[in-house]
Amino acid sequence: MMPCSLEELKQQRALIRKHLDWLDAKIKGLEDQASTKETDAAEAPDGGLPTRQPETEDSAASAPLPEDLSSPAHTQGDLRRAKIGCLALFIIATALFLFLLFGLPYLW
Repeated sequence: MMPCSLEELKQQRALIRKHLDWLDAKIKGLEDQASTKETDAAEAPDGGLPTRQPETEDSAASAPLPEDLSSPAHTQGDLRRAKIGCLALFIIATALFLFLLFGLPYLW
């Protein structure tokens, strides 16, 4: 097990607290949205279908993302391209190695 300094442990605890605060804000926001949808559905005159209200910048800014969670998620296409690139690089490197090992001596 790697020894951790007191400062590292305090930094990790601070990051965890920051993440928990972010989670609490997201949960509260979703609970508020759910309760708003329920009241909209109960008050909707068109057969109970709620109307969609556009998100405002205030609701997005009310719960800022931590720095490590603000980066965009990778899509399946990005992961697939990365796998193909790694496989192609492996094949090219293996072919070059085999050429240098077996083919190059015969060219002299």
